[in-house]
Amino acid sequence: MSKIVLLGGSSEIGTKVAEVLLKNKSEYSEIHYVSTSLSTSDSIWRWSPTGFKDVDNIFSEINLKKGDLVIISLGYLGEPYSLENLDYSLHEIEKIFNTNFQIPLMSMLRASVDLAKVGGGKIMVMTSSAAYPVLNTNLFYGNAKLSLDQIALRMAKVFSKNNVELTLVRSGFVPTKLNLDRKPTPFSRSADEVALIVLKNFDSKVIWTPKFFKWISLALTYIPPLRYLASRKVTESWK
Repeated sequence: MSKIVLLGGSSEIGTKVAEVLLKNKSEYSEIHYVSTSLSTSDSIWRWSPTGFKDVDNIFSEINLKKGDLVIISLGYLGEPYSLENLDYSLHEIEKIFNTNFQIPLMSMLRASVDLAKVGGGKIMVMTSSAAYPVLNTNLFYGNAKLSLDQIALRMAKVFSKNNVELTLVRSGFVPTKLNLDRKPTPFSRSADEVALIVLKNFDSKVIWTPKFFKWISLALTYIPPLRYLASRKVTESWK
C-alpha cells in the first residue's frame, strides 16, 4: 500500500485534503506529516526548512516508494506589501519567498526525482488563485506562488514520462488559522470544501477551488476595472 506524505503537516487545507483522500482512495493506507509545529509521533517527521540541505535530509528519511502521494502545502501570507509601500521589511519578504517558493520548489524537484527513480507516483502542489493575476496588494506572495505554479506546469510535462503526475491546486481564499486577522473575500471556501473539490477532480492536472475561479481569473486579467475592484477587496480584507 502507498502512503500520503504531507509537507506542511500543520496546514489545515493540506490536512483536510490528505484525510479525505485517505478515506476515499483505497490505494493509500496512511498519512505521514512533515511539520515544524506538530507533536512528535510515529507518523510525524520534524523539520525547520531553510535551504536545500533540509529538503534533502527530510526526503532521505521519507524514502518514497512507487505509488506514493506527496502533498506540498506550504504557505505564508505575510503583510500586503506593494511597490508603493516604502516601509519594506526585507526579512519578511525573504520569509514570503522562502515559504511559498524556494522550499516548495526544492521539495517538488526532490520528490519528482525520487518518485521517478522508483517507478512513479503523484505530487500535489498547493499554489493559489492569487497568482492569476497577481494584484498590487499581494505582489510578493502572488509572485512567489506564480513562480512555483509555472515551474510545476513545466515539470509536469517532463516527469510524466517517468510516471510522475503533478497536480496543481489553485485555491481562492480559505479561512484558516493563518489568516484569522483577515475578513473572507467573496467566494471563499472552507478547507473541507476544498478537500472535496480535490477528491472530485483528483486526476486533473490543475484544480481550481472553486472551479469557476478559472473564469474569474481571466476576467481579472483582461478587465482592469475588475482587477482594481479585486485589489480593493483584498486590501479591505486586512482591516
